[in-house]
Amino acid sequence: MAETSEIGGARGDTPTLRRSVMPDLREPAATRSWVDEQLGTAGLSEHESATVRLLTSELVTNGIEHAANPLELRLLLRDTQIRLELFDGTSSVPVLRDPTPTDLDGRGVLLIDRLASRWGADDTPSGKVVWWELDCAPLPRSQET
Repeated sequence: MAETSEIGGARGDTPTLRRSVMPDLREPAATRSWVDEQLGTAGLSEHESATVRLLTSELVTNGIEHAANPLELRLLLRDTQIRLELFDGTSSVPVLRDPTPTDLDGRGVLLIDRLASRWGADDTPSGKVVWWELDCAPLPRSQET
């Protein structure tokens, strides 16, 4: 079972949510649902929500396919941007391919490249982080009580 936690959250901070992702083919669907839950009150358009779901699914599926160890997902909510980061313990970076119509794979990174506002992969001390960013309408700020 995946573990969820929140970090940050003080006024002015970027809300950051974390989730453990196991190398299991059921995780992309579970992670899509988790991201939907986190963004439920963000006021995204249906197009933005569908794009976030697809980008999330492709990032997590690619991570599971290429890393055998548990992964860590971070969701960062900024004023006009959603960023999703996937940390794994491998150093191999995603490759943007140009698959033929008969290729059975190779479209995940291509979809991320076409749909995300930005994406990339960065080295970390324990492997790498692959991320995407999606620019969106201003997200509502959480209210302090």
